[in-house]
Amino acid sequence: MDYKPEIASQYSKEQIVLSSGRILFNAKHDSVMLFANKAIALSSSGTVNIDSNSHTIINAPKIYLGLDAHKENEPLLLGTKTNNLLKELLSSIKEFTNLIKTGGGTPQSIMAASGFLEGKALTIENTLKSNELLSKQNFTI
Repeated sequence: MDYKPEIASQYSKEQIVLSSGRILFNAKHDSVMLFANKAIALSSSGTVNIDSNSHTIINAPKIYLGLDAHKENEPLLLGTKTNNLLKELLSSIKEFTNLIKTGGGTPQSIMAASGFLEGKALTIENTLKSNELLSKQNFTI
């Protein structure tokens, strides 16, 4: 993350500069590929757009969304695992309230429902402590 390409006007080695009102690359039958030894920089005073009629794939050992994301303080949540955990939490809360309702709110039914909810809470807490919901690859700010 420490390397930053020099701007064109300060680069002292061989380079090709194309300057025009608009530049279009069109590969009619196959691909356009860009390769570089150190970096490929895309920059715009407006927007940077990537469009596809099929898939957009970004593949790297680490993917950072935002300038300070390389500090890896904010890993993204894994969607399916997080969704399943939230479903489990809501289901446990509903089951807790049903146990209290059907038990008539007696001290015994409240104790049983509390024990059930406490067990579920410990399971969820252990899942959160294990960091299994956090991406090891994708980070944001």
